[in-house]
Amino acid sequence: MTLPPFVWLISWLLLSAPFVYIIGRIDVITGRRRGLARWLGLLCLAVAWWAFGRALTAFYTAGAPQLVTQATWTLGVITMRFDGLSLLLAALVLTLTTVILIYSGPYIGHSEGAKSTTPCC
Repeated sequence: MTLPPFVWLISWLLLSAPFVYIIGRIDVITGRRRGLARWLGLLCLAVAWWAFGRALTAFYTAGAPQLVTQATWTLGVITMRFDGLSLLLAALVLTLTTVILIYSGPYIGHSEGAKSTTPCC
């Protein structure tokens, strides 16, 4: 049984998130600030964008009869359907996540207890 591309996208994001978190926690516990979690997060997002591109291609190249079979996946009583709205929401979530990860990169690497640069604190 082959899985539709949108199922791979969801699975990849759900399975890669704990690894990024664990690598980040290991860096904090050991006291090293190598930024591995940041780079691993960017790598996981790059793979997620690739999976999204595959899902997008499969969605738009399928004809009307194949769209129902390629954009629907059922596991027991749970049915997931990939339609235009889920396409928009997936693009929005991936875009926001990428922007947040890139923007917050310099702030993630600061060590705890460092002197604050804000004028009030």
